[in-house]
Amino acid sequence: MKIQRVAIVATSLQCLGGAEVFLHCLLDIFQAHGIEVLVCAQDPGDRGQWKPTVIAGLDLGGAMARPDAGHELAHVLGQFRPDVVWVNSTNNHHVLRALRHYRTVRFVHSHGYYCPGQVKYLRATGQCCQISYNPHRCLIRLLLLRCGDARPWRHLSEISRVRRLMELKTHLAGLLVASQHVRSELRRTGHDQPIFCEPLFVDPAVTDPPFIPFDDREDAILFAGRLSPEKGCLLLPSLVHGLSNSTRLYVAGTGHAEHRLRERIARLGLQHRVTFTGWLDRSTTLSLMGRVRATVMPSLWPEPFGLSGLESATMGTPVAAFSVGGIPEWARETGTTLAPPKNISALTATVVRLVSDKHTWHLASQTGRQTMSQYSLTNYSTKLLSWLEQISA
Repeated sequence: MKIQRVAIVATSLQCLGGAEVFLHCLLDIFQAHGIEVLVCAQDPGDRGQWKPTVIAGLDLGGAMARPDAGHELAHVLGQFRPDVVWVNSTNNHHVLRALRHYRTVRFVHSHGYYCPGQVKYLRATGQCCQISYNPHRCLIRLLLLRCGDARPWRHLSEISRVRRLMELKTHLAGLLVASQHVRSELRRTGHDQPIFCEPLFVDPAVTDPPFIPFDDREDAILFAGRLSPEKGCLLLPSLVHGLSNSTRLYVAGTGHAEHRLRERIARLGLQHRVTFTGWLDRSTTLSLMGRVRATVMPSLWPEPFGLSGLESATMGTPVAAFSVGGIPEWARETGTTLAPPKNISALTATVVRLVSDKHTWHLASQTGRQTMSQYSLTNYSTKLLSWLEQISA
C-alpha cells in the first residue's frame, strides 16, 4: 500500500540532539516522496518550514500525564486520517491509547521507553544495567543503585510511566531502532512486533565536507554531548592529564555534571588546556569536529547508537570510544578505535596515538571517509519507505 499521509507525534522540533536532527531529515524524506505530513508536538521549537499542531502535555508521562492531550490528538488525527502514525517521542499513555485505532510505529532512540532509570546505567556501581524491565527489581535498583533520578518520589512515577507504556505496547504495529543492541532490549521486554533495524544516516547537509589534513589541524580533541556521569565526561580530566601538554580538549555541551567536571579539571591544574564551548548548533559542532585531531566518546552507559561518532568520521576525524551499547556495530568500518569499557588508560593510549602518529591518524581518517557513503539518506529512505508500506498494508 502506497503511503499518502503520515502523522508524526514528537516532543519538539527543536534540534537539540541526534533524535531531533533525525526527525527533521525524516520530514524531508516524506516531503521528497510526496507524502503529506502532519506534525503534532508539545513544543513547536525551531519550526523552520514545518508548522506543527501544538498539543499541551503531549509528552508528559506517569502521574503528570494529561488525558486531554489524548483527546485533542484523537480529534486532530480524526480529521487528518493518516495511513501511518509515527511516534518519535511521547510518554503520555493517554496519547498512546488514542493511537490504538491507527497503524502506529514508534522510533525507539533511547532507553527511556523501557527503562525507568532512562539510561540503563547504575550510578552507584558504575555498571551497565543487565536486567529487562520488571517493576519490583527496577524499584530496588532505583532506590539502592541510583540508576535514575536522585529524588525518591520520582522513582514511583518513573515505574508507573514505563508500566503504562509496556501495557500499551501491543497497540504498536512496529518499532524502529538504529542498533541491534536496542533491538535486543525490546525483544527482552516482550515486543514481538516487526522491528526496522537500520543504522542512522549522517545529515545530508554535511555528507561532502571540506577535509583538513593532519598537519593543518589543531592539536586538540573534542567531546561533544550531554555533560552527565553516564556519558563519561568526568573521566575527561584523567584523559587530558595523560596526553601531551600541547594537546587541548574542547567540551561542546552542558549538563548537570558540568560543575563537578570543572572542579576535577581545576584540581589537576588543567584549566588552560580545556575549553568549554557550551551547546553549539549542528554546523558549528561539525566545523569544530573537522578542525581537531580526534573525537572521544568515553560513554559508560550503553549508547543506543552514538550518532556523533558517524558525524566525526564524515569529517575525517578519527573516533576513540569505549565498546558499549550500539557503538561496536559501526566502529570497525568507520575507523573507530575501541577500548574496553571504563578502561581510561586504554582509551588514553588510543588518543595519544591518534593525535601524535600521523600514519595511524591517516589510516583511521581515510577508513571513516571511504565507508560513510553507506550511511546515506538515500539508502535509509528507500528501506524505510518499503518497510512502512508493508506495515500499512
